[in-house]
Amino acid sequence: MNYATQYHTRYNPNLQQEETGTTTPTIGRVYSISKATQRPRRNTKRQKTVSSNRPTTNGFLKTTFLPKLQENEQQIKLPRKEVEQIETDFYTSLSQLEKHYSISVLETKKYSYPYNLSLACWNVEEKLKKYSKSTCFNALQIIQQEKQTTLRVTEKYETGNCLYYIPIVPLFRLLKNPQKQQSAQLLLSVFCYLYRVVGVPFYREEDSYLYWLYDMITEWHCEEEDSEEKEKTLSELRKATCVGNYILRKIQSKENLIYWENRLLNFQVKDDFDKECISIATQFFNLYKKYENRHLYLHINTGNQRDDDEECLTMDKYISFIADTNDSVFEELFNVVNNDFGEYGAIEEPSLLKHFNGTDITTRNLEFENQIFKLIPQLCQLLT
Repeated sequence: MNYATQYHTRYNPNLQQEETGTTTPTIGRVYSISKATQRPRRNTKRQKTVSSNRPTTNGFLKTTFLPKLQENEQQIKLPRKEVEQIETDFYTSLSQLEKHYSISVLETKKYSYPYNLSLACWNVEEKLKKYSKSTCFNALQIIQQEKQTTLRVTEKYETGNCLYYIPIVPLFRLLKNPQKQQSAQLLLSVFCYLYRVVGVPFYREEDSYLYWLYDMITEWHCEEEDSEEKEKTLSELRKATCVGNYILRKIQSKENLIYWENRLLNFQVKDDFDKECISIATQFFNLYKKYENRHLYLHINTGNQRDDDEECLTMDKYISFIADTNDSVFEELFNVVNNDFGEYGAIEEPSLLKHFNGTDITTRNLEFENQIFKLIPQLCQLLT
């Protein structure tokens, strides 16, 4: 694909909107895309002391209050028969949800409509938020379809608006170091897994987002007047091309997956780097064995609806192999990415919709995504 002419045309029409903003660096060369916010200044003046005019106890502070509902006139005026049907459908759906997530929700049938439904939803949200690390809970909705009232849960792994760019030059250096062959071969298996199975794009492939960025930056500098800075940048770009082609050939080989377990078993720790290396490689290997053919893009098409004319930042743009994150080319590339991402109004992230309407609920979850997106920053930190 020619990204130079088409890089704003790829989007998924089934994704939930999420604002993007400017990009700021974080630890381990994983870069965060965050909206700039201004923090209000603290008032240095002390508040005036106010006290009650009679003795009180602290019983009020120990009291728990249920949430208050702002009632809707349209809901209050519904016929009693219709209300009873809505309540029956709702609690049937709620029972299915409780069973699926193994939670126990507050008894709310004793309250009048619509407060009973609102209170139950509030309690469900509180329960699921508490276990959000495992469920990736994002939203709870009451859905009315074909005169049936049901609950729908959106699970979404929020990537933290980060750029997951994995540098390959550090691996190249390890492969050329006779003292680090064990670590190099082990990381080669990890890279192979991320490329062949997980589906992380590689910047030397022409259909990748970063390919055209490197190509565009090369063209810019070729058109510049001759200078030391120009020659230095072009040299880095040539290195990115040569090293990239070399590593790509290496990680395309399936043998790295076949020998992965043996490399782990025969690995001998000699220093702190080796210790961290085998720890990360083992975690990736366990993920590979548990989800042998699982890739990143399985659950990216199940988000909420958004406007068709809204630009979407697709996953292949913010996760990729990259040449290096410690040279001047990366700083330039980073600025281009930062400006480009500012044009998008939505981000493609792994998500699931679970509709509790009496049908079988999918046993799928986002545990794989939850683990892989936490391991990649650890890998990047090891390499940098």
